[in-house]
Amino acid sequence: MRKIRYRPHPLLAYPTQPVFLALLVSIPFLIMGALWRDGLLSTTTVAAAFDGTALLCLVMPVTSAWRAAAMEREYRGYLQVIADELSAPNLDDKRRQQLLVERSKLDDQFHFVHDRQGTLQKVKVIGVGMRLASRYLRKINKYINSFRLF
Repeated sequence: MRKIRYRPHPLLAYPTQPVFLALLVSIPFLIMGALWRDGLLSTTTVAAAFDGTALLCLVMPVTSAWRAAAMEREYRGYLQVIADELSAPNLDDKRRQQLLVERSKLDDQFHFVHDRQGTLQKVKVIGVGMRLASRYLRKINKYINSFRLF
């Protein structure tokens, strides 16, 4: 008998909202690490890294809308499998609890389906913060050596 999948494969699954936001915040720091390794880290390049991430955050409503319908269909498909098993007459309490846990994990992974506006609002706040950091770096650039930080 084939094992029924209740969620996407772990390597292909969508990240939960806190992990998604943490990955988004880490983008400019990954860029800064690469720039530092190559000896190109300066306030100008750091500001550009923040600007690029801010732009990514601010266009996220448009880019995520392309995938929204497919994500909704995928979520409904997994949810239907869980609902079918939950409605089985010979379901014991342990199995019911396992299915409810699977459904809650599924809900956490598909946060763009449930709370799209909430997630996008947090992404927008991150983008605005990155843009403010970039402006601050560009403003103080004239007071420090702009060619090398470390």
